[in-house]
Amino acid sequence: MSPRTSPRTLRASALVLSAAILVGCSNGSSSTDAAATESVPPVTTTETAGATTAPTPVAPASDGAAPSAQATDPEGLLPGQAGYRGASAPPVALNESSSTGDATVKVASVEAIEVSGDSLAPGEIAGPALQVTISVTAGSQDVDLSGASATLTYGEDATPASPLRDAEGTELPSSVAAGETVTGSFRFSVPADARDKVTVSVTVVPGQPAVVFQGSAA
Repeated sequence: MSPRTSPRTLRASALVLSAAILVGCSNGSSSTDAAATESVPPVTTTETAGATTAPTPVAPASDGAAPSAQATDPEGLLPGQAGYRGASAPPVALNESSSTGDATVKVASVEAIEVSGDSLAPGEIAGPALQVTISVTAGSQDVDLSGASATLTYGEDATPASPLRDAEGTELPSSVAAGETVTGSFRFSVPADARDKVTVSVTVVPGQPAVVFQGSAA
C-alpha cells in the first residue's frame, strides 16, 4: 500500500511552484523592458543660437520734386543772364562750330554797331555794341529753341556784356526742324577798345551744356 501524501506537503509544493512562475514572469518582463530600452535611441536636444539679421537700410523718401531744367551757376544766374557760368563744352574759335544735344551751333557773324534812340529799351545805354548772329542746325530730330539764349564777355577779365533786347526782329525762331538751319541775332554793349578777346556762350536747350566760342572781334 503506497504511502499517502499529506495535505501540508501539497500546499508547500503549490507555493513553490507559484513562486517559480512569478519569478519567471518577472524576469521575462525585465528582459523585455531592457530590450525595449536598448532599442530606442536616446533623444538628443540641439540648441540653435538665434541668428541676428542685419537691418536693411531704408532709402530716404523722395519728395517727388524733379530737378530744375535750368541749372544755375555758382552765382545763382540762369542761362541768358549776364555773367552766367553754367556747364559748357570746351571753347572753340569764333569761326568754328560746336555741338550740344542734337544741334550744331555756329557764330555766323560778329558785327560792330552803334545803338541809340528807338533801338534802346528802357534802361539800356546808347553806344558801341556787337551784334552776334548765331546759326543752329538740327540733327535727326526737331530742336526746341524757345529757351535758347546767348551771353558775351570781353577782355582778359571776362567782363559780362550787357545784353540789348532789340535785335531788329532777327532773334532765333521757337524751333528748328530736323536737318534744317535757322539763324538769330543777339546784341551786346561792348566798348570799341575792348574787343580783342570776346567769349560768346550759347545755350540751345536750358539744362544742356552751352557751346562756347572765343576770339577777337576787333
